[in-house]
Amino acid sequence: MTSPFTRPTDTPAVQRLFAHAAQFANDGQLPAWFLLTVLEDESLGGEMLRNAGLTSERVRAAMPELLDEPVPATDEAAPLPDWLTKIFDRARLLARHDPEESSLTSIHLARALIETDSPVRELLNATGIRFETAPNQIVQPLTVNFNLKAEETLAVTATDESSANVLTLIDANLNRAREGMRVLEDYARFAIHVQSTATQLKQMRHRLVEAEYQLIQQGQSLLGARDVARDQGTSVTTAGEQNREGLQSLLTANSRRVQESLRSLEEFGKLISPGFSAIMKQLRYQAYDVEQQLSHTSPEICNDRSQQLGNAQVYILLTESLCALPWKQTLDQILSADADIVQLREKHLSHTELERRARYFADACRNADVLSIINDNSGVAAKCDADGVHIGQDDESPESARAAIGPDRLLGISTHNSEQLVTAGRFADYVGVGPVFSTSTKTFAEYAGLEFVQTASSTATVPWFAIGGINSENLKQLCESGASRVAVSGAVIGTETPGESVARLKSALAPHASKASVS
Repeated sequence: MTSPFTRPTDTPAVQRLFAHAAQFANDGQLPAWFLLTVLEDESLGGEMLRNAGLTSERVRAAMPELLDEPVPATDEAAPLPDWLTKIFDRARLLARHDPEESSLTSIHLARALIETDSPVRELLNATGIRFETAPNQIVQPLTVNFNLKAEETLAVTATDESSANVLTLIDANLNRAREGMRVLEDYARFAIHVQSTATQLKQMRHRLVEAEYQLIQQGQSLLGARDVARDQGTSVTTAGEQNREGLQSLLTANSRRVQESLRSLEEFGKLISPGFSAIMKQLRYQAYDVEQQLSHTSPEICNDRSQQLGNAQVYILLTESLCALPWKQTLDQILSADADIVQLREKHLSHTELERRARYFADACRNADVLSIINDNSGVAAKCDADGVHIGQDDESPESARAAIGPDRLLGISTHNSEQLVTAGRFADYVGVGPVFSTSTKTFAEYAGLEFVQTASSTATVPWFAIGGINSENLKQLCESGASRVAVSGAVIGTETPGESVARLKSALAPHASKASVS
């Protein structure tokens, strides 16, 4: 069962936890069951609570009437209680303000449990554990040292059948994990052209091979334990194994293969080498992260972005110094008014501050189902999972920007004349056409004007947005010249009511929607 609150960008742990909550939403003891689920889950959030001293025994002691098993909901559509919604909202807010993480993770959820006034917080207090400092006790991924010591290893030899079977299992799962990683690496490299994730998978394969080599050096004869003839799995095939409905199905199947293999290696590896098992645990967490990265860049998401772009008419450029209201308040109003695209245009922020703001910005736009674009910084756009980047004629090259953001994100390019329009059309998903009128955002020696708008209306090969000094007074004239999409800054964000300004633009452009859908 999938929780209505989770998104594909949430980590697998968060999705598991909220699916569990939805399953038992009608249980009056849900606060205790949800806390126990987070505590006992193999996630960093659960580890954070355990590190603070919380145990299942303490929770049960604080609530002695707790049943042995929760009562599942009879109605699958049962809504989650308000207190759990508040916890989720708090976790989402913590994720937005986390400079190191763009996804909602179990760490954010555990912190929200501690910080939010709710029945779970009351139960936490009843356990006697004090959590005043726990929110800062962030659990970091494991650091693995490949220089394992021989005394850490419990030698397993093939002197008896059970020991041989362990080595056979280790060998089989090493092969399965390595093969699955190779499929995912090829998917990232050739199917969706995301080099960063392909490189990460290659590094994971090398770590797996290095860990295997450490076992061999310590006397474990994995190749000698291989026993294909006795493997019953070679003769068992399901219908699903022979068919893949598409790239997404292939991605899911191989992600699960890698994760399951690593889990088995982690558990049985404990019988051979604690160091080896620790490496498998870290690789398993990385495998969860890789699946999330690849899901973000799937062809389906690419198609969704292209469809949103094709229907877009109102594009807002957001710059804090031009806002009449605080920039976050301005953004909230713009998103609430259903702007189609918002660009974060901040030329003077430090790189660290730009990344922090971009994470918040991209997540807020994603929640509102609005496309998010970062101005002139393809690296930040990719790292903060924005929907795309916009570059000018004097910024980085289109080739460099596309290499950084990959094929699934949107690339926008500013154009000021017919020659630039033709060139940009070979690289861009959309273009800016202008400046049409005089603007306070940029200074130009001359303006492209309405003549360039007329040219774009008949020659542009990708969606285009008229830009530069556009307001309610010149919008009619602009549309009569062939424009159906506009990019606006000061006329919206420079007002005390940016949401109302967006609504007026959408209303004025609505009659031209059919023209926008084909241009």
